Amino acid sequence: MCEGCWREYGSPREINARVLEASRLAEKCDEYGPLHILIDDWNLENDHFPFLRAEAEKVGAKDDLALLDMLAPMSEDERATVLAIREGFIRV
Repeated sequence: MCEGCWREYGSPREINARVLEASRLAEKCDEYGPLHILIDDWNLENDHFPFLRAEAEKVGAKDDLALLDMLAPMSEDERATVLAIREGFIRV
């Protein structure tokens, strides 16, 4: 859990249907799996996505790939909100 990471992004609360759906999927993803640097380390910037996708594809992590597809069009504030909901910093 990285509440400090969420604060570094300004503690955004961009709650919408896409964010809620992505947060439910994010709960299924292993924080020590292919998306570790996203889920646990909060590397939410676009430049990490090619690496994340390649790692998820290597192991056939379908939920992880679906999550990346959902996060890709989102703003960083929305992505941070997804993880904040996953971690329980925001209750919905």
